[in-house]
Amino acid sequence: MASPDINASLAERLGGRWAMSWQAFVISVPLAVGVIALSAQASADALTWLVIAVVAVGVSASWAYLMHRTVFRDRAIRPVALPWVIATTIIIASLYVGAAVILGLLLGVLDVNSAAPQFVSLWMVAVFGGLLLTLVLDSQWRFRVQREELIQQAVQQQLASAQELDVLREIRDSVRSEISEQVKSSSTELIRRIDGLVDAGEAEVGVLADELRDTADRTVRPLSHELEE
Repeated sequence: MASPDINASLAERLGGRWAMSWQAFVISVPLAVGVIALSAQASADALTWLVIAVVAVGVSASWAYLMHRTVFRDRAIRPVALPWVIATTIIIASLYVGAAVILGLLLGVLDVNSAAPQFVSLWMVAVFGGLLLTLVLDSQWRFRVQREELIQQAVQQQLASAQELDVLREIRDSVRSEISEQVKSSSTELIRRIDGLVDAGEAEVGVLADELRDTADRTVRPLSHELEE
């Protein structure tokens, strides 16, 4: 999934990935059915209102699906213009409320005088609720993607640090091993030469100093050059 545009405007978010999405449909359908079903003023009318709610949602959902497959098909790539978003939302809300009112009147469970005040407020809730739901889904998506990116960056930094530590450990072990071998070899040769001087009866300090200097030249200095390289 592509990363969200942090500079996206409110209009682009309303007409973007989550407009007319199946996620919004799954959330809104139970709410839409429940609101109308609860409009029953008598328990005897409960089943009738439930049928009305299902039909009303089906009518509005059909239009929403048509827009989902046509005008809003490429919304994740190119956000739909805000006038189209508002117009589509108004039409869906009008179909939803209109179907409920017509069926309620035809089935005799809705009084003509109470229809207008009761369903005008429902229409307004459907319009603004649909737009708000799109923004909520968009905000959750942006938060989730940004959190995943931060986690991935933290993991990459930890891996990089671990790799650097591994390299340092390898260098340390290599230097220790090389120093140990160089010192062991040089010390063995130095002891052998000192033993030779002792056996020959030479105890001059100058000769011993020359031997120590030669040993340093053959071990420490070459090793220093290798470490610098």
